[in-house]
Amino acid sequence: MGLFDRGRRAGPAPLLFVAALGLSACVPPPTSSMERQARIAASAELAAAHCDGHATDSANPQAADVDVDESLARARATGATAQDLARAREHMHRTFSMAERFRSTRAACDELLHKIAWHSP
Repeated sequence: MGLFDRGRRAGPAPLLFVAALGLSACVPPPTSSMERQARIAASAELAAAHCDGHATDSANPQAADVDVDESLARARATGATAQDLARAREHMHRTFSMAERFRSTRAACDELLHKIAWHSP
């Protein structure tokens, strides 16, 4: 008897599982300049760790030269604590992982580098 056979219903469990999986990747937008700078720093760390050699011509070439230390210093200057940076790293890692899983590492890196270039001063 299959999932779609007459007389037997699977119930809401599969639908709820898929909805929960989709929502787990959602990250709310930053609510302050400190949180935004912390996410930029976390993105720079991710880009340095995972995107070497994945930047394409469509990405901003200046974004590939992001200085992780400078990004961290800017985040700390806006008041980011170690806990804020850890939360930002978790958010950005989750977003990057989902983009990488559903598209490709190259596409995830392009998106990450674009966001860094767009939001960096």
